[in-house]
Amino acid sequence: MISKELEITIHQAFIEARAKRHEFITVEHILLSLLDNPSAIEALDACGADIESLRTQLATFIGSSTQTLPVTDEVDTQPTLGFQRVIQRAILQVQASSSRDGRKEVLGVNLLGALFGEKNSHAVYYLHQQGVTRLDVVNFMVRGTKKVNTIPKAWLQAKEKLLKEIADMGTRKVLCFSMPAEDVAIFFGQLGPENFEHLQGLKMLK
Repeated sequence: MISKELEITIHQAFIEARAKRHEFITVEHILLSLLDNPSAIEALDACGADIESLRTQLATFIGSSTQTLPVTDEVDTQPTLGFQRVIQRAILQVQASSSRDGRKEVLGVNLLGALFGEKNSHAVYYLHQQGVTRLDVVNFMVRGTKKVNTIPKAWLQAKEKLLKEIADMGTRKVLCFSMPAEDVAIFFGQLGPENFEHLQGLKMLK
């Protein structure tokens, strides 16, 4: 059962999508709407996310990538398959865990956790940019654990710069970073192994 709080969040996402004449409502619309949902905000805060930065990124992406309907057409915004999967996933996950914790209502934080199943979405990409993972959200939901952010913001910015350089050049190159050796694993864990063919010391080969 979806909580009243989450019903309002989802309803608001549809209202805003229709007001902007969006043909589809997407996973990114869900995440943007969750930024005003109390339980989702609490989880994102605990995971160290910059909510206003995330809001700006999502609004910009949705505005530039979502197809709009002509003013002459009646607005009938439809949910994408990804949108539907996230809702269904959240409901199933809560049903599966209800026998253990007795909780039966789907909250915003459950929907936030279910979002990570859409691995190729920009919503998950932006969450990862903020250093937020599904494990972080689950740990908060289950144990109330708050994430200690061990990765300085400057390093996260350097990561984004690096990935952009790799995407722009598309050729084999050597890049070096200077940072304490004990933090290298954390840094590369945030980058993701799929971006590198080889790692030796502080050198990254692509």
